[in-house]
Amino acid sequence: MNSQHIDFDGANDTDAGIADALFSYMVDCRFTESHLNAAHLVLALEYVYQPRPRFWQDLSIDFVVDAVTRRFPNWLETRGATGGGLTDVLQGVQEFLRINAFDEANAQKLLTLPKHLRPAGPASALSWLCAYFVRNELWEELELAKRDGSRCGSEALEVVYLLEQSDCGTVPCRTGTLVARTYRDSVVKSHTELA
Repeated sequence: MNSQHIDFDGANDTDAGIADALFSYMVDCRFTESHLNAAHLVLALEYVYQPRPRFWQDLSIDFVVDAVTRRFPNWLETRGATGGGLTDVLQGVQEFLRINAFDEANAQKLLTLPKHLRPAGPASALSWLCAYFVRNELWEELELAKRDGSRCGSEALEVVYLLEQSDCGTVPCRTGTLVARTYRDSVVKSHTELA
C-alpha cells in the first residue's frame, strides 16, 4: 500500500490515520480528479471505517474535503469551474456521513439497554427508537427513522453487532467496507500484474 503521512495541524492520531488511509486508498485505486464523485468517495470512506463509537459522528464533510484536497490540491476549483457537479458530490458524501452517523447514534442508544432488554430484530429496534424519539421530542430523528421502514432498526442493530464484536477483539467488516477493500485489492492486483 502506498503511504504519505498527512500532518493535520492539531489533528489527533486517529484523524491523521484516517486521512492517511483515505490518501492511500485514492493512490492505490489510482484515482484521478475524474474519479472524485460521491460513489468513489463513499468507497474510500467505507475503506477507512473503524468499528468504534462515534466514528461516523466525528467525521465531517470538511474533514473529507481536506483529506481529498491533500491528494488533489485543486479539485474544488476544477470541479467548481467546470460545472462538474461539485455540489452534488459534496451533498452525496454529506448524506452518506449523516445517515451513518444517525445509525451509529441509534446503535449507541440501543447499547445503553441491558442486553436482555435490547430489541432483537429490525422492526422491534425501529419501534424502540421511534418511541425514544417521541419521548424526547426528537421529531426530525423520528421522521428520518420512519422514512425507510425498518432500515433504521436493521442498520442500528448491525452497528451494535460491529461495536460488540470489536470490543471482543474481533475485527468485523461492514458490507461496504468489504466492497471497498475488494475494489482496492483488484486495482492493485491488476496494476501489479501489468508491471
